[in-house]
Formats: sequence, C-alpha cells, structure tokens
Amino acid sequence: MSIDLSNGKIVTHDREREEWVVHLMDTGVETNTGGRIKCLESWLKDDTFMVTYGDGVSDVNVHDLLIFHRSHGLTATVTAVRPPAVSAI
Repeated sequence: MSIDLSNGKIVTHDREREEWVVHLMDTGVETNTGGRIKCLESWLKDDTFMVTYGDGVSDVNVHDLLIFHRSHGLTATVTAVRPPAVSAI
C-alpha cells in the first residue's frame, strides 16, 4: 500500500491483504514514546495494540508474543533486542 500524505491518495498493490487498521498521528517532534502512545489513548480503548519503531528489526514472532501477553493477563509486554556488537578493525 502506498499513501500520499500530501493529497490523501491511497494505492493498494496486488497481493493478499492483512486485516489491519493503521492510524498515522502527528504527535509533534518533541513528544517522547510514552507521550506518543498517550496521544493515541482514545483510539486504543478496550483493544490490544502493538507499537514498534521503524528501525526495530528483529525476529520476534508477534503471534506468539500476543498469545504470551494474553495468557498472562498483562497490561503491557515489552520486547527488546540487543544489537550485535561492531568489532573495530
């Protein structure tokens, strides 16, 4: 899917589509992560949601993570990855 934010034009590309709802929200450049999520609070009531950074590359199985989260009755579940160390040559 391609979205042109300047004119609202949405182009869907030919392929199988997930049943997702994606919201884009401008929370301001000075807002930190917690504040960004707080700005979305009214959109997220009574529903499960996931947040990631665009540079959060990992091999976390989100399906298994969701099962874990729900089976433990948690308010929040956080995953993290340790980037590999870069060796100096």
